[in-house]
This record gives sequence, structure tokens and C-alpha cells, in this order.
Amino acid sequence: MLLRDVKELGRFYHKVVPTIRGDECLLLLLNARKKYCPELARSEEVLRREVIRERKWRVFLRKVKKLTTVRGLYSDKLGKEIPVNAFAPYIVLDVKSAVKAWFMLQKEMGDLVYQYMMVDLKS
Repeated sequence: MLLRDVKELGRFYHKVVPTIRGDECLLLLLNARKKYCPELARSEEVLRREVIRERKWRVFLRKVKKLTTVRGLYSDKLGKEIPVNAFAPYIVLDVKSAVKAWFMLQKEMGDLVYQYMMVDLKS
């Protein structure tokens, strides 16, 4: 994925990207889509995630640039190289609570540890 027009990205940023308050954040995703490359093993692969914690143009631009890739950097689950034409960058525009996400992660990890402990007790 190449960033072709920084001015267009700037217009998008100023018109569409919402305000971020308190513990809120936005997600940028770089996905590979079977829609753009039928040879991929799965319909969609999330290749990279970037979290945006503040609404500043320079931060947003830096995070978007981090999503740019070098040919041959990613492969699918079968080990085949994912071509650049399969890449699809996304921004999740509904803000997320970082604190809520942290507690959800903690709960999920606790549940997972509990499941492992129960398996160990049964064996």
C-alpha cells in the first residue's frame, strides 16, 4: 500500500475523523482482502493495527505511514506472499474506550487461565 495523496488524506482527516476525548481511541487497520486477490488463503487477514490516542494531524499521518508496506513483507497462512494489490487500509471511526478494552482483555485472559487450570486439574 502506498500513500499516494497526502493532501487528500488531510481533507479526509479534517472532515471525517472524530474528536477523541479522555480514554478514547481510534483504530487503523491494514488488511489483506481476498476480494482484491483471489489467491489468498482466507477472505481477510489483519496484517497490522495502529491505535490513535489523540486527534493530531501529524500523529494520524505518522500512523497511516506506518501502514505502508514493502513488497514481500507479509504472507498468508499458507506461506504465500500477499501482493500489494490485496492490501486495504481501514479506519474504525467509532471511538473506543481504552479503559473498557483493557478490562475486557483482563477478563478474557482470566477466563483463559481458568480454563487451562481446569484442564490441568482433570488430567
